[in-house]
Amino acid sequence: MGTSGGALIFDRNAVINGNAISHAQNSADIVIQQTGFYQVSFHSTMGPTTGADFPTTVSMYLQQQGTEVPGTVVQHTFHTTADTSNAAFTQIIKVVSVPTTIKMIGQGEDYFYGPASLVVNKLGNIN
Repeated sequence: MGTSGGALIFDRNAVINGNAISHAQNSADIVIQQTGFYQVSFHSTMGPTTGADFPTTVSMYLQQQGTEVPGTVVQHTFHTTADTSNAAFTQIIKVVSVPTTIKMIGQGEDYFYGPASLVVNKLGNIN
């Protein structure tokens, strides 16, 4: 379950190759250790918790070093407890200093999310 202003927790890791990107299971922080350009893709389902006041709006966005990354906000307004929505984006970020921490932040009344995935791929170096 998510809370307004809280970071989304990712409980597992899939494939990690090399040491440019790291994530500890059951944490929110993804740490990037090499400068460059990275593609970040997010997908989850979200919905209101029981007892929510309707309509209620939930949004999620990527944060890099404490700042919202433009083009990553996903939002939905819910009208019933049974209502769910897919949330997804793909964005390219530039990492100019390391370590850099990225995480997903949720806003709105208490909500549920999951299953959630965040994929980070290094595209190239900064020239």
